[in-house]
Amino acid sequence: MRNDPLLNIGRGSLALVAGLAALGFGAALADEGRPGGAAGGITVERLVPVEAPAAGWRARSGDDLVAVLSAWGHRAGWTVVVEQNANWKFTVPFASGGGFREAVDAVLAGFSSAGSPPVVIFYTNNVMTIGVR
Repeated sequence: MRNDPLLNIGRGSLALVAGLAALGFGAALADEGRPGGAAGGITVERLVPVEAPAAGWRARSGDDLVAVLSAWGHRAGWTVVVEQNANWKFTVPFASGGGFREAVDAVLAGFSSAGSPPVVIFYTNNVMTIGVR
């Protein structure tokens, strides 16, 4: 048994763990090995936010950068505001299985040597702006 669990719940409260998962939290569970009832329980050892699994972030060669980032942003729950568009196009296919922001950062690194590189700013209210330097 661990002495520092974040949360100790009875076996009848497993719906709490399922509810937390539905809200985007992952939990590592440890069964304490005690019989059910008041003394039995499951300890949630870690509770961390996780991004909803995505089929991946993909773009094809020739795709428009702003259209791709707008679609990704919508899928990830972000409002995308296009301040300026320099008609950037993907010249090679792109795929990432990581998080939304990781994928955007990777794409921007690929466009960093463009004549007018795109600039994306993430705001805490889930708004992402796309512009030009």
